[in-house]
Amino acid sequence: MMDDEVGSLVEKLKPQFVTKWLKTVCDVRFDVMVMCLLPKPMEFARVGGYWDKSCSTVTQLKEGLNRILCLIPYNVISQSVWECIMPEWLEAIRTEVPDNQLKEFREVLSKMFDIELCPLPFSMEEMFGFISCRFTGYPSSVQEQALLWLHVLSELDIMVPLQLLIGMFSDGVNSVKELANQRKSRVSELAGNLAARRMELQDDGITMGFEHSLSKDIISIINNVFQAPWGGSHTCQKEEKAIECNLCQSSILCYQLACELLERLAPKEESRLVEPTDSLEDSLLSSRPEFIIGPEGEEEENPANKHEENPGNCPEPMEHAAIKNDTERKFCYQQLPVTLRLIYTIFQEMAKFEEPDILFNMLNCLKILCLHGECLYIARKDHPQFLAYIQDHMLIASLWRVVKSEFSQLSSLAVPLLLHALSLPHGADIFWTIINGNFNSKDWKMRFEAVEKVAVICRFLDIHSVTKNHLLKYSLAHAFCCFLTAVEDVNPAVATRAGLLLDTIKRPALQGLCLCLDFQFDTVVKDRPTILSKLLLLHFLKQDIPALSWEFFVNRFETLSLEAQLHLDCNKEFPFPTTITAVRTNVANLSDAALWKIKRARFARNRQKSVRSLRDSVKGPAESKRALSLPETLTSKIR
Repeated sequence: MMDDEVGSLVEKLKPQFVTKWLKTVCDVRFDVMVMCLLPKPMEFARVGGYWDKSCSTVTQLKEGLNRILCLIPYNVISQSVWECIMPEWLEAIRTEVPDNQLKEFREVLSKMFDIELCPLPFSMEEMFGFISCRFTGYPSSVQEQALLWLHVLSELDIMVPLQLLIGMFSDGVNSVKELANQRKSRVSELAGNLAARRMELQDDGITMGFEHSLSKDIISIINNVFQAPWGGSHTCQKEEKAIECNLCQSSILCYQLACELLERLAPKEESRLVEPTDSLEDSLLSSRPEFIIGPEGEEEENPANKHEENPGNCPEPMEHAAIKNDTERKFCYQQLPVTLRLIYTIFQEMAKFEEPDILFNMLNCLKILCLHGECLYIARKDHPQFLAYIQDHMLIASLWRVVKSEFSQLSSLAVPLLLHALSLPHGADIFWTIINGNFNSKDWKMRFEAVEKVAVICRFLDIHSVTKNHLLKYSLAHAFCCFLTAVEDVNPAVATRAGLLLDTIKRPALQGLCLCLDFQFDTVVKDRPTILSKLLLLHFLKQDIPALSWEFFVNRFETLSLEAQLHLDCNKEFPFPTTITAVRTNVANLSDAALWKIKRARFARNRQKSVRSLRDSVKGPAESKRALSLPETLTSKIR
C-alpha cells in the first residue's frame, strides 16, 4: 500500500478482517493456501499481481517471495505452511535463477532468514527445520539437495548458525556412513565447502583453537567423513598424461576442504619445531623407547574397534625396556581427543593413496594439527601410549615413505613433520632403526632409495632448530654418516647416486650436518674413528666445506684435554701435568660455555651404555661396502 492517509486506513483494516480470513482459509483449505504461495502454483491460483503482466521467471520469483515476506508480520505463515513452501522456493531459485542474477534475492531472503530479529512466529531451529530434517534417515540424494539449498543461502551471505550447521552435517555423515557410493563423496564435499564458507562469513579475527567445543564438533565430522567408505575404485592409468579418476578428484577436494577448515580453527603461527635441550642426560638418556612395538600388519583397519582390541597390545621385543604394568601397554581409541583420532585416521588413509595431490593435502592437515595445534606435543604427557604406538607404526614410517626428490612439495611438508617427530619421545630410536634397516639392506635398491631420502631430508633442514636439539643432532649425525658411507657402496648405482646427491645439499645444511657430527664426536667416544673417517671423506668430496678445519682440531683438542683431566681425577696415576681442581674451586667465574664443555666431557667419559653408537651401524656388512675410509686393521687398532 502507498504510504499515505488511505494506506494507513487500509492497514488498520487488515488485522480486523484480512488476517482472520486468511487464517480461516488456512485452517479450512490448507492445500489451497499452500498452492497459492508456491513459486509455480496451479493455473487457477495465478491471478493478480505479477501474474497479470508479462515478466521473466526471475521477476516472478522475486515478487512471489516479496508477497510471502509481506504476509510474515501478520502471523499468517505458520510453521506447517513454511515447511511446505520453502523447499519449493529454494529449489526453484537454485535451478531457475542464473548465477549472475542470484544476488537480486539477497535482500528479501536476508529479511526472511534473519536469525537475530527472527520475523517468523517460531524458533530459529524451526526456521531451518525443513533443511535439517533431510539429513536424518534420508538417502544421500536428498541430503545433497538440502546441501545445495544451504549453498544458495551461503552465496547470498545468509548466516546459518554454526552450531545448527554442525548438527546437520553430523547427522548427515552418520546416516550416509554406510553408503559406499560416489554420491557420498559429493555430499561430503558440499558439507565441507559450506562449513568453510560459513566460518568465512563469521570470521572476526579470533581463532577458536582445537579445544573449543565447536572446533571439536567440526574435527569430529571431518574424521567421520574420512573414515566413511568412498566407494568405487581407482580408474587412473599410469601414463604420463593420465587423467585423475573421480575417486581421486573427490579425495583431493575433500582433504583440501578439511585443510581450509583446520586452518580457520588452528593458531595462525606455527609453533616451535623442536624444543632446545640443555641437558644431555634428559635428552639422550631418556630417548630409549619404553613401549610395545608390534608388527604393522597386526593393527586393526577399523579404528572404531580399538576400544575392544588395542593395537598397541602386542608382544614386546627383548631389546626394549619392560613395561611396569599392563595399563601402560594400552590406549583406548574412543577416549582419545578428536584431534588425535583425526591424526590416526589420516595416517591410515595415507597408506591407501599414491596420488601426490592427495598426499599433499593429507600432509597439510597433519602440519596444521601437529605444528600449529601441537597435538602430538601435548599427547606426550596426556596420551603417551598412543604417541608411542603411532610413532612406531605410522608417523615416522609414513613420512619416510613420502620423502622423495620427485615430489618436492611433499618433502617440504614431510621433513618438518619428521623433525618434529624425532624431537618427541621414541622418535629418534625409531628413526635410527629405519636408517639401519635401509642402509644395511642387502638389496641395493633399498640402499639406493635411502640415499635419495636422506639427501632430500638434508635439503629441507631447519638448521637453526636442529642445532638446538640434541636428539636431532644425534639422529642426523647417524643418517648423514650412513649417507657418506654410501659413497663407497659396492654397487656403482648407489655410490654414484650418493656422490651426485651430495652436490645438491646446500652449504648451510652441510655445515649444520658437520656440527651434528662434531656433537656425536664429543659425546660418544667409540664413534670418533668412524666420524673422523667420514669427515675426511667429506673434506675431499666437498672442498668448499671445511669439514676438517683448524677450528675443528682446536675444539677437539680442548675436548680431549678436558676428558683427560677428568680421567686424572679418577686415576691418580694418569701422567697429565694439569688438573681441573682450580676450575672446580672457581666455578662461579666460569662461563656457560665452559661449564657446558666440562659437562659434555664428563658425559663422554662416563660412556653411557644407553646412548647408541653409530660405529657398527655405519660400518655395515662387508659385502655391501666397497671400502672404508680407514683400513680395517687400523680401525681395529684405534678401537
